[in-house]
Parts: sequence; structure tokens; C-alpha cells
Amino acid sequence: AMLATSADFVIMAKNAELLTEFTADVSPNPTQSTFNVFVKSNLKEKVQVRIYDATGKTYNVLQRNLDERISFGEKLKAGVYFVEVQQGKQRKILKVIKL
Repeated sequence: AMLATSADFVIMAKNAELLTEFTADVSPNPTQSTFNVFVKSNLKEKVQVRIYDATGKTYNVLQRNLDERISFGEKLKAGVYFVEVQQGKQRKILKVIKL
């Protein structure tokens, strides 16, 4: 059996990155009304979005399919919030400001 060279490992690592494309973004930010969450992923699992503040208090948890619109914030008071976007093992936390 051939030993894998470091070049082979680099290729495998690159392929692994390609397998889990996952980006999340929120706009408009800041906003006076509604935030929209945009998720790009090549995974098929549902996306969970949790909105919480600096104290850790959760205001909303949404679960959507990847192709569904994700929006929130119309009922939030002015302030700074965090948006945790999770899909499977992938996770991203974004900071948003409600005016």
C-alpha cells in the first residue's frame, strides 16, 4: 500500500471544505424593522436561527428549510442582538442592531 503524502492530505482537506459550504449573513443591519437571514449551504438539513441578547436571553428560535425565507425582528426593541445560525454541525453567530 502506498503511503499518503502531505500533498494528498492537502487535497483531502480542500475536498472536505468543499463538502460543507456554509455562509450566513443578515441584512439590512442595522434596521428599524425586519432582519432577513441569508444562508448559503450545500447541506440539505433544516436551518435553525436563534435570536438572543448579551445576557443570553433567547427572544426567538426559528427553524426553516434552506430555501425558505428567514426573517425576524419586527417585535424586537431597539438594542444589540446576536443571531446564531445553525445547520447540522455548522454554526455562525452574527451581531445585529435594531434601531
